Amino acid sequence: MFPLKRTSGFFIRCLVVYGVLTYPWPVARSAYRACFMAVGNTLFHSFGPTGTVAFEASTSKVPLVDTLVHFSTKLPRSPKGKLDMKSSMIGLRPTAFTIALILASPIPWSRRWKACLWGLFWINVFVALRIALFLRVTFNSVPPLAQDSFGPTMTSLLTNLSKIFYDLPVTHYSLPVFLWLLVTFRRGDIEQILAINKPDVSPKNARTKARAAD
Repeated sequence: MFPLKRTSGFFIRCLVVYGVLTYPWPVARSAYRACFMAVGNTLFHSFGPTGTVAFEASTSKVPLVDTLVHFSTKLPRSPKGKLDMKSSMIGLRPTAFTIALILASPIPWSRRWKACLWGLFWINVFVALRIALFLRVTFNSVPPLAQDSFGPTMTSLLTNLSKIFYDLPVTHYSLPVFLWLLVTFRRGDIEQILAINKPDVSPKNARTKARAAD
């Protein structure tokens, strides 16, 4: 059977770490938003052949909306657009969940720290890709700003992918689970962690029991 104590301990540790990392600490939330905007401006300032994107702090009163994104093209008299983003939903929560899963795992701490570094790297690659996909779809949804002549099939595919990877809340948690399994465990770890209780029928154990009976 499954070790209840070990399993429950893992879930409790995971919830505690995730709660601490996602709690709305004012300083931590502001620091993450600043990093989110800085990386966004670095990666997406020049978007495609003519596009330009700028991330800045939002003054919106909508809950969790903390980032305003301006997008336009470098062409003369180009129309401009803007959209709101939730940095905590897009980046902080999946990152925190990935770290919580890794730190809660019952493996040596030296391996947990290494797994955290890889987990941080890959989850942020995913966050950048989902933002890039969303911006691509956003640009092409405004005809004057469109940079690609996608056909209806490709446009529909990209739009649906954007809805899956950007809009659906389940994505915040499904990919971190995959990354957790990928960067944390080695061959044989799962069997050891599950620790399925099986009777020891080895000859050595049988001799030990026989001597104890005598």
